[in-house]
Amino acid sequence: MSATLAAPRTALHGVSVWPRYPSIYEINTWVWLTDLSRRYGRPVQLGSAPVTEWDAIAAFGFDAVWLMGVWERSPAGIAIAKAHVGSRGGRT
Repeated sequence: MSATLAAPRTALHGVSVWPRYPSIYEINTWVWLTDLSRRYGRPVQLGSAPVTEWDAIAAFGFDAVWLMGVWERSPAGIAIAKAHVGSRGGRT
């Protein structure tokens, strides 16, 4: 993959450090992959996202990319969310 983000800043002894106020590009992963799948006419997952898409994200120049929602929800997490008053699936 040829996509690269901004070069990390280095401290003493070559250790990478984050900027004090890093800029982070957040992607709703499920929505993004669904959109890419429609655009490319095939299922697209993180491992099969076209390099051109990653390059386009890298071109924005952010310090990091946050892939929101890449984890799988556990049965316990789903039950808690459904039971939580005021949540989308919860009791009111």
